[in-house]
Amino acid sequence: MFTFSVVGAQLYYGDMLYIMVSFLILMWLIKVLAWKPITKMMKDRSDKIANDIDSAEKSKADASKLASQRQAELANTRQEATGSSMMQSKLVKSNTIKLLKMLTMMLLI
Repeated sequence: MFTFSVVGAQLYYGDMLYIMVSFLILMWLIKVLAWKPITKMMKDRSDKIANDIDSAEKSKADASKLASQRQAELANTRQEATGSSMMQSKLVKSNTIKLLKMLTMMLLI
């Protein structure tokens, strides 16, 4: 293809033009068949990753909100339980007092 003799140095313009045109056609084919699909795939992947990150942040915010609601409900339940146990202890005390009064009255009779 490229023949170069020591004595007569000359360029073969026809071969050079053929190789340049072949190279340009090859680059165009790579652009159409490979580059566009690869760049589209990479863009789709980056969009998916961005959506996943946004979704994870939203899920984290929802989980934090639910955890704070759970803590509030737990504190409320504890307060109600403490209140009801106080109420029960007051009821037991009042019943004990009534029972003691009845016993003292019975003993006095």
